[in-house]
Amino acid sequence: MIEVKDSLFTHSNAAKTGSTNRVRGGRLAMPEMNTTAQAVTEQMMSLFEDWQKAGLGAWAWANPLWYQMVVEMNSEIARFISDRLKQDFDFQAQLLQCRDPAALRELQCRFMKEAFEQYSAETGKLFKMNNAALDAVTGRGKDS
Repeated sequence: MIEVKDSLFTHSNAAKTGSTNRVRGGRLAMPEMNTTAQAVTEQMMSLFEDWQKAGLGAWAWANPLWYQMVVEMNSEIARFISDRLKQDFDFQAQLLQCRDPAALRELQCRFMKEAFEQYSAETGKLFKMNNAALDAVTGRGKDS
């Protein structure tokens, strides 16, 4: 449960510890932390505050739709890389079993052609996903 009262965020942890942790001014009070860990935490929080002052905090107000589209694009990239790695490993296994130079050349040519086609298709797909994300977030293309 998170309560907001006059810039005081209270996270009730009563179910686990019976205590309440408080966040005041962006800093979390951690009573059970040793001094070294607390110093490192304070330094990191100070860094984050400096970043926000430099303008990176503006991302906190970005359109949630943009975040959703970024997650979808990242998922697509991860899927593509996973598929390509599997194909790369399969190709290496085929290379190790190949005993004929002509067959080896054919295998390499086929692999390179397929890889080029897949990378080209993926680039186009990501380009379209990016344009769709920009259209959704900015409203671009609705007037047309």
